[in-house]
Amino acid sequence: MAYKISWTTNAIEDYQKVIEYLLANWSLRVATDFETIVNKKLTILSTTTYGSSFSKVVTD
Repeated sequence: MAYKISWTTNAIEDYQKVIEYLLANWSLRVATDFETIVNKKLTILSTTTYGSSFSKVVTD
């Protein structure tokens, strides 16, 4: 099950500014690689459930 990730308006604007910066100061390849990395991380976040093996349950 995949969860929906909602972006705030500020997050979208910041993301677009980063892409614009990369295109202006680096290259299309760097901007594309950045987008690929972000998309992979978002996929991981959207498919990771709470209580996964990374979480530790503490009981008193």
